[in-house]
Amino acid sequence: MADSDKVLRCGSTAKHIDVPGLLAVTGFRAAAPAVRGAPPRDRRLTPS
Repeated sequence: MADSDKVLRCGSTAKHIDVPGLLAVTGFRAAAPAVRGAPPRDRRLTPS
């Protein structure tokens, strides 16, 4: 099996797009976005 045989394409391609396969593995539900803050700044890397 080639690596490209393991791909589920969902758009922006001229190749086969498997809409039923995409809908079978995708969950659609409303949710609040997961917002992550920036990591702490390493003060050793900033010039003084």
